[in-house]
Amino acid sequence: MWSTAVPGTFVTVLLIWTWSVVAGDLTIFLAEKSGIVGGIFIIISTFLVILTIICYWRVILIGPGSPLDFPELIPNDIDSLIPPPISLQWVTIKSDGNARFCNKCKVWKPDRCHHCSGCDKCILRMDHHCPWFGTCIGYKNHRFFFQFLIYSTIYSILVGILSSWYVWKQLENGMISINVMFVAILGFVFGLSLLGFTGFTIYNLLTNRTTIEQYERQRYRHRRFDNPFDLGWKNNWHSVMKFGLLTWLPIGLQNDINGGILFDNDRGQDLIARLSGEFSRV
Repeated sequence: MWSTAVPGTFVTVLLIWTWSVVAGDLTIFLAEKSGIVGGIFIIISTFLVILTIICYWRVILIGPGSPLDFPELIPNDIDSLIPPPISLQWVTIKSDGNARFCNKCKVWKPDRCHHCSGCDKCILRMDHHCPWFGTCIGYKNHRFFFQFLIYSTIYSILVGILSSWYVWKQLENGMISINVMFVAILGFVFGLSLLGFTGFTIYNLLTNRTTIEQYERQRYRHRRFDNPFDLGWKNNWHSVMKFGLLTWLPIGLQNDINGGILFDNDRGQDLIARLSGEFSRV
């Protein structure tokens, strides 16, 4: 509870405080230059802050998802572990070729599932554990996490640039607003940091990799390629973000009937390639 409440409160208060500063001094400054510009800025900044906060809390409240939510993955008899039938469709295996089992959670681990020591449980399609949320980014909340990155990055950069302009004009007149200057610094620091991580996340989405899969070697059965989940950038994007304008709003959940325990992969394409090779040798 505290692991999410503390960072959640901090981030929310920080966002509201920065907005209150820009909604006051900065909006008045822009309105003096142009009433239309000031009005547009306050509308855009308010919209971005609201979306950022909603996405942030959606990530926390929805959570990443866990195989513990699926009774069929929890063995009835720990002494005689028999993999569930669905494990035949999994492509990630142990070094001995068998399905993966978590001895801490006592549950079978589907493809892309990993145990998180911070959350103290296995996470479906685990990307990483994020201290800024106090929880993992996984199958269920990945889309909201990416939305948070997009909205917070745009907001931070926008506020950073306009606040810096305001501070510069104040210095020319021999004045300074500590609040606006601090917001300008925060805007650039967070904006540049978020911009880099957002770019990395977009790359992972387009290649259908998680952060863990980028840095840890995975064992796959019947593999000829590096990433069995790479289905082309359009399908990769659709698997997390879907398509359409509404997918950019923090509404809805993943509606995949497999629920994060089964993922499309190119295993079938491998089989076709192997059979074609065998027929060509006949």
